[in-house]
Amino acid sequence: IAGTITVPANGSIHQFLTGWIAPSTIDPNGAWTPPVGQPGAINADNPANYQGWTNVPVHVLSAFNSNEKDGLYTGGSKKETIVDSKAAIWQGYFFDGVVVPLIGIRKDTVKTASIQPGQKSDGTKNISDPSYQLGELTVESGTTKSYSVVVHLPDKIKSKLPFGMDASIYFNKSENFQPGTGRVDVYGAPLANPSGKTKDYGVVVSFLEGKVTLKVNKFETKTLNASSGLDNTWYIGQGLERGYVFDQFFKNNFGQDWQNHFQPNQPGQTQDQATALQGPAVAAWDTFMQDPDAKKIFTAWHLQSTGPLAWQTNQLTSQTPVGYTGTQDNLSKGYEFELSTQVTKNWTLTANASKTTAIVTNVGGTALSQWANKYNKFMQGPGGDIRLWWGGGPNIRDDWNTFWAPWSKGQIGADSDVSELRPWAFNAITNYRFDHGALKGLSAGGAYRWQSKDIIGYPTTQDAAGNFHFDLANPYHGPANSGIDLWTGYDFKSDGKVQWHIQLNLRNVTASKKLIPTNVQYTGAYSAYRIPEPLGWEFTTRMEF
Repeated sequence: IAGTITVPANGSIHQFLTGWIAPSTIDPNGAWTPPVGQPGAINADNPANYQGWTNVPVHVLSAFNSNEKDGLYTGGSKKETIVDSKAAIWQGYFFDGVVVPLIGIRKDTVKTASIQPGQKSDGTKNISDPSYQLGELTVESGTTKSYSVVVHLPDKIKSKLPFGMDASIYFNKSENFQPGTGRVDVYGAPLANPSGKTKDYGVVVSFLEGKVTLKVNKFETKTLNASSGLDNTWYIGQGLERGYVFDQFFKNNFGQDWQNHFQPNQPGQTQDQATALQGPAVAAWDTFMQDPDAKKIFTAWHLQSTGPLAWQTNQLTSQTPVGYTGTQDNLSKGYEFELSTQVTKNWTLTANASKTTAIVTNVGGTALSQWANKYNKFMQGPGGDIRLWWGGGPNIRDDWNTFWAPWSKGQIGADSDVSELRPWAFNAITNYRFDHGALKGLSAGGAYRWQSKDIIGYPTTQDAAGNFHFDLANPYHGPANSGIDLWTGYDFKSDGKVQWHIQLNLRNVTASKKLIPTNVQYTGAYSAYRIPEPLGWEFTTRMEF
């Protein structure tokens, strides 16, 4: 394209405006007979009741105009994190290496600061505000320690044991935390950094001068304040925003009568019944917004009016706090077994198995749980009767399920084994290498993998009051998982100088095309599947010189 392209500063678009212009006597739900060929059955479907297609003037914002730059931003944040870490490790050898202790210590100091821009009266973010600068850094520090000790058999005892036997026992205890996360809870208060503690101990026994080795390990890992992926947390701010907006809407009689007075919105509900709900609903919201926790949410989620007509036009906005994170605590423990053998000089065989339990607790964190339960209780009372969008719109109680449904699902199974955990696993690996004869340089091997059934859902039970509950004691399980891998390789020299190794790997040679269920309905019918891992292959070449 030749020449200079000039972007106009102003223009217009042809837009259908949904502003209601019909007389106040026109009921949007009243019957309307549309012209032949035009859809519709009620007055709300009649285009003539709206402002309709109109040429609307628009202004094109330019980043080159300093007065308009803020209008190009829909949000923003600044964050700074400084982490200073120091560590020291000491290892000792006592009694000729029979006792080997290890001590480690680490100190982390984390400095964080964050800020979000303010909001102008037109709803744009005030990015250019000189006060939009990071403030004083918040300082948090922590010290973690690790201890371990290994005790071997003394040579005097080992020399008297049969079958070339040797043995060691070990113990390890460690702790850790993740510095510099800069996370906050639902009220905007700083969250403690994720931390964890691990304890494991076991024994290693070998025979035939180390050709056969058996290892047994018991472990337990606890994690506190780990980040959790909860769905629809944006609704925390949006839900309070919507409720408060329409509380003000009905309280101040904004709009027309059909908009600012409750209309029947349930089958069989009369106008008198709907009208009787409006006063208690508005009063409940006025009282609830004086609750200290509601005020903290209002501030932390940046609920702001965008102008003097905000309550009439639903122009209140919210913004998720910088660093907002849901948390959970995890506990994982179990046993690990491993047997390694040197069957012959060229043949190795290793098998291992594990038994694991994993439990999730405090899903969402203390602050979010407290707020969710408080707001849900409020939704079950008169406050949940506030209508959204207009007098006959849905109750905000139903809208609240946007958050409450996934939240409740996340609480299912808390304090019990997590879903999709396969408690038992077994693996076996073998490899043979030819070192003489016509097959010299050739190697071949295979592996078998197996995992037990996993939990993919729960049936429901019904109590005497007719309420349904998930039956956590009798979960639905998905199928066990297994697979076989094979490989072969060849080593040789070219020109007597370059050492070559070529290898072909086949993974999942018993692959099936059958879909694997990952979730079920409460009836036990499968509701979600995943595609199984297909047969895969890899050919590699390596050269050394």
